Amino acid sequence: MAPLIWYERTIQALIRNQALENCLQISVARRIFIRYLSFTKEEVLLTMSPKELKDQKLSDIYHALITLLNEKPLEKISITELTGLAGVSRTYYYKNFDTIGDVISQFGFLSMIQYIRRLPNQPKLTLSLLMTHYFQLVKNERHSQLTLIDAGMEQVLIKVFNTVFHYLMKKKLFDIPAERRLDPYWGAFLSGAVINMSISWLRQGSIESPAFMGAKIDRFVRA
Repeated sequence: MAPLIWYERTIQALIRNQALENCLQISVARRIFIRYLSFTKEEVLLTMSPKELKDQKLSDIYHALITLLNEKPLEKISITELTGLAGVSRTYYYKNFDTIGDVISQFGFLSMIQYIRRLPNQPKLTLSLLMTHYFQLVKNERHSQLTLIDAGMEQVLIKVFNTVFHYLMKKKLFDIPAERRLDPYWGAFLSGAVINMSISWLRQGSIESPAFMGAKIDRFVRA
């Protein structure tokens, strides 16, 4: 049996090609797609590297948490219920997390790292462009972000943003005055401001574009 990645890459190639020249090609493409859809979760997990498997389990636990938070308050969610819904063992949970807040933090770090990897490949980025990408990420995750906010998890979101922002400053990946880079309170100030702005933006329906919000933060910082 071909591994899952083969099916994924073949389907992607077919999508890029778009023009299937004859009925035989169409039939083959249909069989490939049907087999891809038939993969069970267990088969998918078997094709993953240890890092991919760990990230997938983190994602499963996080999304199970979001589902439960939409049904009940955080304090009424048991670890047994959470791990059961996520399809992971309690042993795995306690090995990797001390609190439910750790699940949110670790998933937030993972999402932000993926976000960083999607940034345009240029020597230095403007603060406006960085914030545009961040607000796009927030918009994409609007439902889960609002769920966490309603559960009183704003400080966890601020902590995640602050950690990643310090990483970006340390690597000098965007243009910012040296005195602000060296100020230990600058990241904390900006993190709180950005998260609070994103909360207001989401609750008001995200009417303005991520680019508009990115530019607005840049203007506030330079004022």
